[in-house]
Amino acid sequence: MPIEPPPMSTAHPLSGPGEVIKTERPCIKCGYNLQGLQVGGACPECGTAIANAKKSVRFADSLTNAPIGYIRLIALGLGLQASTILGVTLLLILSRFHNAGTPIIPPLIQGLLMTTGMFAWFAAAWIVTIRRPKSDRIVRDDILDNDHIRLAARASQSLAFLAAILGWIGVATRTTIVQGVAGFLLVGALFGLIPLGIFLSSLADWAGETGEGARLRAATWCIAVCGSLYIVCAIVLLVNPPFALLFVFATVISALIVIAGVAIFAWSVIMLAKASLWAIQNAHAAKEREIRIANKKHRQAMRDAARARAAAEALAASAPPPPESYRDDPSVVPLEDEGAIPLAGDQPVRSKHEHIVDRKLDALRADPSGTTNDPDAGDSEIYDLAPED
Repeated sequence: MPIEPPPMSTAHPLSGPGEVIKTERPCIKCGYNLQGLQVGGACPECGTAIANAKKSVRFADSLTNAPIGYIRLIALGLGLQASTILGVTLLLILSRFHNAGTPIIPPLIQGLLMTTGMFAWFAAAWIVTIRRPKSDRIVRDDILDNDHIRLAARASQSLAFLAAILGWIGVATRTTIVQGVAGFLLVGALFGLIPLGIFLSSLADWAGETGEGARLRAATWCIAVCGSLYIVCAIVLLVNPPFALLFVFATVISALIVIAGVAIFAWSVIMLAKASLWAIQNAHAAKEREIRIANKKHRQAMRDAARARAAAEALAASAPPPPESYRDDPSVVPLEDEGAIPLAGDQPVRSKHEHIVDRKLDALRADPSGTTNDPDAGDSEIYDLAPED
């Protein structure tokens, strides 16, 4: 009768001998940290078999090798970034339209919406630059795992949120100084797009979107450099400087370049967000496939072990009994134990019969009449020995 292994979903398989996992590795099904457990064993949370880790090199691994929870966070952050870029761009366009000299969107409402958008952008940058999980499935990267780049991107994008708040206050109070400080903070936030863009471009390369990574790097530099130039020229024009036409020309050109860079950046981020959604689907399919393969290998190992035990039991049942079992068999005449086999140089071993003969000879020499009290001597006539012998 074949032996069927227990279902993997209801019983924990036995842990077989294997390599101990020395690094942090999440379970492919429930995400439990498997560090310290053996390959070939089972996850203590869900009972899923622990398979060998894939060996990979740079760009041979992918975003799909990361845990699904991390991929979902990346997709959320990228989607929030894309939405913020589109929303802020639309707000800037609508703020230029007036109805009978009055802006379509009141300045205070514009400031509130801009502040909300910058907060969403800062939150998105914080989510996207979250530290990657440590796992033997993920190869270390000099950019994505660099804490200095991550913290620089987060700190610089927080300046955008502060600039939006100060700009709103400056518009509400009509204070030029506050508006100028907000402009300089916004310049810092634009330059902070450089570390953020480098991080996002490496993230795109990791996701397999190398074209989007190259476009992100180009758009980042365009936005940072030309955006800073636009803000500086706009601030200078507030004081009506000489050669104002030159500053107006620089403002217009830099604004066009910034708009093109923002469009490329937004498109690249949208494509990267789409790639992260694809990575989630692919990670789900890969996880289910890996679980099926691991469980199949474990069931096959259990079947092989059951067959090996059955073969050993059959061999033991058909083997001849050991020599000790013949002692209780009346049909077998046991051989007389004649003691150990003498080796060269050892004294000869005398049998019991020879000892009896020696005692009889000694008794005859002591009593020539032939009477003796030796119980082992038996009948003296058997030996028929003369006293002189």
